[in-house]
Amino acid sequence: MPLDVDLDKGPHRRVRSIGGTKAKQNEFPWVAAYYVHQIRPGFFSRKVSSRACSAVQISKRHVLTAAHCVVKLIRSCKEKGKKYSVLNPDPHVNFYEIFIGSGCTNPERCKHNRTDYSVTEVKVFEEYDPCEKKNDVALLDIVPDISPKHGSPICMTESDGILQKHLTAIGFGYDPIADYWMHGILSDLRSVNLTRVPARKPKRIAMFGHRKGVCKGDSGGPLTQLNSGNYTLQGITIEERAFLPTYVTIQIGFVRTQQHLKCKCPSNIVKAR
Repeated sequence: MPLDVDLDKGPHRRVRSIGGTKAKQNEFPWVAAYYVHQIRPGFFSRKVSSRACSAVQISKRHVLTAAHCVVKLIRSCKEKGKKYSVLNPDPHVNFYEIFIGSGCTNPERCKHNRTDYSVTEVKVFEEYDPCEKKNDVALLDIVPDISPKHGSPICMTESDGILQKHLTAIGFGYDPIADYWMHGILSDLRSVNLTRVPARKPKRIAMFGHRKGVCKGDSGGPLTQLNSGNYTLQGITIEERAFLPTYVTIQIGFVRTQQHLKCKCPSNIVKAR
């Protein structure tokens, strides 16, 4: 299962989840996955480079993801000035391909049989710092309204909610072992149970799993816990390192400042199986 670490390098190359469980169809109706295709002019033709991440639906018009998935670095950390530009949808520069819900548990196999939704705007948390990896959260505006047949919003954590010791990370990340012969960026939807450990930085949750964790493509996916039988969003996956804690941010304040969001637990929420 995502992120900032190249799994093809280093002593832990063959670590899996890594260690995750494949999801059943519609088991996690609030997950999402997307590709960002960047168009670059070529001498004879245009060239397209792609990146992919996971996300989580929080309303019928919005999904939450990691900011580093939807920005382009334009300056080094040593240079002055803003370090990134937002990859907003533009048919001539960037275009998004988004998959809503878990009706299909592998986007690579569903490209020709899916419901079309479009990303109209990308909102990056204004205090996002790519150098310090702070406030790594972004919101994607979606049209048309997401049908309950395709996906439903996840329950949001309360400001005074208790963070449990054991949580579950979910994402469409690339398993470097199981998917060795596949060429896609995303893979089967998986969940992995992790244990919370002390975080070294504020606004972070540190998670640990023995021989299991998250991989490339899981970035932006949800970290959840069960409250009264409902999956509740606790954070967003932002960083992965083999055998080290997985860091996810809690930015509920950011979510609540956005207009037109309904972040309460929906009455028709799907209970955990």
